[in-house]
Amino acid sequence: MTIEICIAWCSGQGYTVAGLQYGTQCYCDVEIVAGGVQAPDTDCSMPCAGDATEICGNGNRNSVYSNVTGALTVLQPPYAQNTSLPGNWQYVGCLVDNVNQLRVFPYELDLPQNATADICLTYCSDYGFPAGGIEYAYQCFCGDMSDVYFAQSYGGASIVPDSQCTLTCPGNEQYICGDGNRITFYNWTGTPLYNWAQPTGVNQGTYSLLIGGVVVPLMTSANINGKIVSCDYPDYEFIC
Repeated sequence: MTIEICIAWCSGQGYTVAGLQYGTQCYCDVEIVAGGVQAPDTDCSMPCAGDATEICGNGNRNSVYSNVTGALTVLQPPYAQNTSLPGNWQYVGCLVDNVNQLRVFPYELDLPQNATADICLTYCSDYGFPAGGIEYAYQCFCGDMSDVYFAQSYGGASIVPDSQCTLTCPGNEQYICGDGNRITFYNWTGTPLYNWAQPTGVNQGTYSLLIGGVVVPLMTSANINGKIVSCDYPDYEFIC
């Protein structure tokens, strides 16, 4: 390992920042992450394994090189997004999922490589669900707060320290998107996303042209929040 070898390898992979550590280790990126701060040059004093006249960092110290003009971007340690959220979403915490094989939320969307909390929560609110979050970096879950209460009461799901949600969002590595069986969990705090009327009397509707016998032209399957999710005619099924 030498400075030249590390820079050449990082550049060849499309990175703009190279760091050498502990004499033999080469690191690459396009920015400084995890809140890295600059240390005195004297902290880097270990010779490169391939050329003793060069310095390749030290233990937990990187000799950093870059072809970026100006100051390097330094990202703080990743955290759950709690500002600039769409609509009236609010971060709640790191929620345990899949306790005793009981999922907290019934509905899942696998997001593309640019997955973020913004994208997931926008889907949830568009579909009328006031609770949701991301698990395992790209799995977007949506549901109702009643799903959360049920999972907590009967499945043992609970809010755990944020340190148990550690996977960064593919679409923005500054933020956390859950972990294995851990959901970065949000709920909707604004105007209710749905408000179902319950008409009475003649407003409930009336039968007309009723004939004898059992006739079931249409059956509906209602979601937990009252939404109709499928319609069934005899021998046919389709989504409403």
